[in-house]
Amino acid sequence: MNATTYTFNRENKVRKFGSPLRPFLQAARRAADQLKQKGGNPTELVTKIDQEEQQELKQLENQYDQLKQRSDDGAIQQLKALQPKFQTLASDGGPQSGEALSYARNIPGAIADVRARVTKKSAGSRCQALQERVQLGEALSEEERAFLKDNCH
Repeated sequence: MNATTYTFNRENKVRKFGSPLRPFLQAARRAADQLKQKGGNPTELVTKIDQEEQQELKQLENQYDQLKQRSDDGAIQQLKALQPKFQTLASDGGPQSGEALSYARNIPGAIADVRARVTKKSAGSRCQALQERVQLGEALSEEERAFLKDNCH
């Protein structure tokens, strides 16, 4: 397996499941804390942990940025699944914790935006169908006329 294949496979796994290294990184951060408490120097270990977590954050950010632009129910579900990944990364106490927490807190707003686009898209389809029926001379129900008046401009 070459480096490109590893990167592609790793990114796909992170996209689906979160970082496969997450439990190890959490344990490594605890070990670094213990080493420091005992007078050791965990600088190299902490640097490597921070680099891995920064890479994980970048991948989660990319997913978030892609999902928040979409207009479908699948994006809503994927954003919901992304929130605990950001929360876990935020709880690890690394230098990226604040940024990860910010993303976790922004997810409900992103979901609301996507949901609004989904609703608008759905209403737009219904408007078009009702307007076509009117053009064909079909009678609309009172509810359909009200929907057309209130939502289709």
